[in-house]
Amino acid sequence: MIRAVQNQYRGIHAHLHSLWQANGTWHHFHNVYITALMQALNAQLRQMQYVAEIEDALQIWREDGSITHYRPDVSIYDSVPTRPSGQNLITEQITTGTTVLAMPDMLANPYADDKPYRAIAIRPINPETGTSSDLVAWLELLSPSNKGSHQHARDYQRKRLDILESGVVFIELDFLHEYLPTFERIVPYERHLPHAHPYRIVILDPRPTIESGMVYMHEFDVDTPLPTMIIPLNGSDILKFDFDAPYQTTFAASFYGDKVDYGVLPVNFAAYTEPDQARILTRMIAVITASQRGIDLEQVPQPLATLPLAEALQQVEALQN
Repeated sequence: MIRAVQNQYRGIHAHLHSLWQANGTWHHFHNVYITALMQALNAQLRQMQYVAEIEDALQIWREDGSITHYRPDVSIYDSVPTRPSGQNLITEQITTGTTVLAMPDMLANPYADDKPYRAIAIRPINPETGTSSDLVAWLELLSPSNKGSHQHARDYQRKRLDILESGVVFIELDFLHEYLPTFERIVPYERHLPHAHPYRIVILDPRPTIESGMVYMHEFDVDTPLPTMIIPLNGSDILKFDFDAPYQTTFAASFYGDKVDYGVLPVNFAAYTEPDQARILTRMIAVITASQRGIDLEQVPQPLATLPLAEALQQVEALQN
C-alpha cells in the first residue's frame, strides 16, 4: 500500500474522485470542501466588507405569487448596501486559460420550459434577524443529482436560471467527470470526445441582464492545479480567488490520502480519456518510484512530463510486479 497525507496529484485527486463516484459517497467530500471554500473566501472577503455563508435561506417570489425556497452551497453577501451594483468590466484581468463567452452562447434555450420565469424578485432572508441583505454571488459544487437528464438535474438547471434571472452571479464547480455537463455547449468528457476536459469552474455574471451578461469558464485536466479565477462582485469590486488552495487543505486535513493506494489503478479507470489515463499512470509511476526509493511523499508534487500511454502502462505493470 502506498499512501500519503499530502495530495500526490497536482489538483483534483483522480483516484479519490473515481472512488467517490463509484461508491456513492460524493457527499462526504462535498460537505467538507464547501466549508473550506467558505473559510478561504471569507479570509479575502472580510477586508472588502463582504461575507460568505453556507446554506442561508433564500426565497424567490414570482409574479403569480408563488414562492420557491432554495439553499446555495455558499452565498456571498455585500455588507455595504449603498455600494453600486452591476456588471464588472474584468476582461483585462481574466486569468490565463479562462474562456470568456456571451451568456446567450452558454445558455442554450434557457427559456425552453413551460414556465419561463422571466420576472423574478429575489430576497435573501437572514434566518436570525428576518431582514434582507444584498446577495451578490451563489456558489454550487455539483453533485451527481445535479447532472444528467433526469428530473433532479432539470430542477437544478431551473434553479440556476432562477438565480441568474435575479441578477446574482452564479459560480458552478464541476468535478464529476463521469456525468454529462450541465451546459449543452460543453464537450461531454464521458464520451471521450476530442477537446473534452474532466473538470471545470464556470462563473456566470448576468448583469445587467442575461442577454448581455458574460460567462467566464476554466476547464482543466487530471494532474493540473485548480485555477485561480476572477469573481465579479458589486460595482468595480472583484475577487481573485485560488480554488486550489482550499481543495488541498481539505484533502490533507481530512486525511483522504488514507483511502487510496497509489500502487493500483483508480476505480473505473476506463472512464478517463487516454490523455488523462496517461497523466494518471505517469503520476503513479512517480509516486511508486519515490516510495520504493524511500523518498518522503509529504511534499508538494512537481509537474511531470506525461509519458505515452502504452509506455506508461508497461512501466506501471513492471513496478507492480
